[in-house]
Amino acid sequence: MDNIKLLKQDSGEYKLHGELTFNRIDKNTARLLQNLTQTKHLVIDLSPVKRADSAGLALLIEWIKQSVRHQQKICFKNIPEQLTALAALSGFDNSDYFIQNCTTKAKLDG
Repeated sequence: MDNIKLLKQDSGEYKLHGELTFNRIDKNTARLLQNLTQTKHLVIDLSPVKRADSAGLALLIEWIKQSVRHQQKICFKNIPEQLTALAALSGFDNSDYFIQNCTTKAKLDG
């Protein structure tokens, strides 16, 4: 079983690797952002994500909650079609967190 990994790319930018599914996500996955609380702007690139289901969307929502608690700005880019479709069911796809082109602090601050 492949683990879900969050790999640093640049200052505040990370790539998420793995499958965001019920079978793969556990409480350790939800804690991946715990060591990043000093980073005030997080951009999570989901382009390497192989598969995703509603557990993946729940994970992203949990990370948003964590970032709010730590007064961080977070957004997700290159969101897999499966997650976009699930988010659209609740209107969550229109939130500021699902910005397809969030790449800089300026975009997160704007």
